[in-house]
Amino acid sequence: THCAEIGITKSFIIYISKFNIQKKIKVEFLSFRWTKQASMSFAIWLIYVAFACAEPQINVYTMELRKEMDYEFFLVVPASSTVSIDPIWGRGTSNNRCSVPVQCIQLYQPKRSVQISGNLQNGYAAITLIPENPDLPKIAIIMVKGDVWVPDLPDVQFTKTIDLFRDHSDSRILEFDEDIKNILLHGEIKPFSNLESENVLQLLTPYDQNNDQNRMFMRVTGRMETTPQTISLTGGPQGDDVYVLMPNEQSGMPINVAQFFKWP
Repeated sequence: THCAEIGITKSFIIYISKFNIQKKIKVEFLSFRWTKQASMSFAIWLIYVAFACAEPQINVYTMELRKEMDYEFFLVVPASSTVSIDPIWGRGTSNNRCSVPVQCIQLYQPKRSVQISGNLQNGYAAITLIPENPDLPKIAIIMVKGDVWVPDLPDVQFTKTIDLFRDHSDSRILEFDEDIKNILLHGEIKPFSNLESENVLQLLTPYDQNNDQNRMFMRVTGRMETTPQTISLTGGPQGDDVYVLMPNEQSGMPINVAQFFKWP
């Protein structure tokens, strides 16, 4: 039986034997930059694996990482995804977090994590976190560079200050031990948008009650040697995802930070 070809206009066909049977895949090229430092970029080839005859779709993302260096990066993935069992990858948790150079994957609960990226130019930035549990207090995370005046934030019982004076990270994940109901922004921070400059301090929240297909953060740590490494996710709304990490002599490496906060 012959299946109809799918989406091959202006593309080329590759046959892939990794899955033990030949499958036609469509290859398109896409690149994007990680936030902040100049030349901190990843070249990503987005490979759409289109299966005819009602077979599920597999999306393959190839990422170049600097050879013979430790790495640590975040990805935004579908909240319905699960990591396929692979003995080379350990699993991180809130109590036992991933750390370089250990090969490790950690998934963050969507309602208990946020990502901050970009630069704080001057002044201050703050986020007020309103918990899902009404018996818990509102807390605020304040970001400054050095000794900066910060106004009192309304209805906040506890604050935590992060000094970014010597911070060189591209992004940071803030993880909490309670569900977040709502977040208020103050000062020099904006909701995440692809239209904003990478220098603008932005907040990305993976959970959206108005979106049926929610997301979550995935943190990956390890060391890139001379052979490719793969991460497989199943259960996504657009099919399974495979991330192929490829060694490269010249790729830039992002600097990321993960911080855990216990609700008072």
